Amino acid sequence: MLCDYYVINTIYLNPLIRQTYNHLRWMGALCEVCEEESAIARCRICGRLVCARDFEASLGICRVCLSTLCQVCRERLAVGHCARCGRLVCRRDSVRVGLSRYCIDCARALGILPATRQEEVRDPD
Repeated sequence: MLCDYYVINTIYLNPLIRQTYNHLRWMGALCEVCEEESAIARCRICGRLVCARDFEASLGICRVCLSTLCQVCRERLAVGHCARCGRLVCRRDSVRVGLSRYCIDCARALGILPATRQEEVRDPD
């Protein structure tokens, strides 16, 4: 019993050991998307363990997150579609007008968003 307590504390108190333990814990686990192949990576957005077929290595995300990614910035998950062009957009790259949501490009074209406002919307600082 004391030995188990020591092992658990060692794993969780030492960051390097914890990282190795977490990595080894999911080695051999099945992909959480297809549930057929072995997982080789973890999605940086949702944390799913995924196989090579369901992983977009260039973005570091799974196929599920890729299908719901903002089509303007390609960094964050989308919260809706642009009412004009239909692209998936995140909160930062869209503007709400009433019940409608417009991407920043369409909002600028429609005159809802001034051209100078686009940089303010895209820049988090």
